[in-house]
Amino acid sequence: MANDLVERLQRAASAVIANEAPSILRDPENVKSVVIELVVTAQQQIGDADCYTMRRANLNRVLGLSHGGPIR
Repeated sequence: MANDLVERLQRAASAVIANEAPSILRDPENVKSVVIELVVTAQQQIGDADCYTMRRANLNRVLGLSHGGPIR
């Protein structure tokens, strides 16, 4: 039973990552992390999944600032 759960978790995580691939590949050099949450029910089923990609942002570039000083 435990091995079966691990196999299902692996399949679910793989499917979630494949679904998130367009977001990951859009700007891969700025990907900070990919967060996956798989919810396991009391019956040991995968009930739900959440996934999001966190990115680094260069605020000087985003705000059009040419220097590295503080943002005011």
